[in-house]
Amino acid sequence: MKRLTPIVLLAAAAYGHSPFDCSVMKSTPLYGGSERVYTGRIEDRVNLWPIAYYREPALSVAWPIFSLTDDHLAIRPIYSQYRQDGKNAGYDEFNFVWPLCQFDTKHDQHRIFPLFWGDRHVDFFPLVWWRYGKSFTLFPLAWWKKDQYCNVFPLWWSDNNHKLFLPFYYQDENSLAILPFYGKTSHFDNFTEWYGPYGRHRDEKSPEKNYDWCLPFYYRDATSFETPLFGWDCNDRSSWAFPFYYKDHSGFVSLPWVSGQDKGSSWWIAPPLLSGGCSDKTGSFNAYLLGLAGQKTTAIRASGCSRSSIATGIRF
Repeated sequence: MKRLTPIVLLAAAAYGHSPFDCSVMKSTPLYGGSERVYTGRIEDRVNLWPIAYYREPALSVAWPIFSLTDDHLAIRPIYSQYRQDGKNAGYDEFNFVWPLCQFDTKHDQHRIFPLFWGDRHVDFFPLVWWRYGKSFTLFPLAWWKKDQYCNVFPLWWSDNNHKLFLPFYYQDENSLAILPFYGKTSHFDNFTEWYGPYGRHRDEKSPEKNYDWCLPFYYRDATSFETPLFGWDCNDRSSWAFPFYYKDHSGFVSLPWVSGQDKGSSWWIAPPLLSGGCSDKTGSFNAYLLGLAGQKTTAIRASGCSRSSIATGIRF
């Protein structure tokens, strides 16, 4: 109880006045306050203080256990009552085992420690603090203040600019994330990104920087479109339609035909026909049916003409 008393006193001081103020001295010969005028003559007083003291209208017995004046009655520490607006007003404060219990009807402040209530508030010290329509605290789990923040530890956190619901949801002025399904981010009006577990889309002011993809199905940007089955890329002049053909700047591949070129020369192969050939600046050579037939062309630079020959068999 000795450890609890300072805490109770501090809490009580925050919610109402103490009955141990100057009014306690009004029923003693030590009182020198100016707000009260004794109606009885000093010669008629009974002064056996602190055992007993009486001067109309103040009476005390075993002070400060019992005292009675025109503005309060106290049987301490069990009970006391006060007229806060003077002797002509009604009693508006009542205390039981002060400071544990107090009922102040004038200021609408009441407590049965650790419960405090009145004037649009309810508090359960030190866990609950509630101001009607303004704020609420359930320490240490929840905090709420109107138009400012709302937090529920450890899952939900929000204020005027941010919202977070761990681990699934986040939102601020520029971002929105619903994990793992959806997300959106804006960067100073320069670009916006949407993303999910298997894809992303980027939208910029410059169209050549836009892109989107959805793995493993497709990828697209300003110069290419790619899927596992078909696509094209303008950067390396390639295109394909799997499994039928593939083509880039250096060659062409299909099921019956393969060709390519490199540094002024070119070649071709037709595997189903067992045929192939090559050519360069000096001429060309083509072989058909595994060399059973062939053609050779030789360029003649002086005349600008060419000469060709056709042969059959392995040699010609």
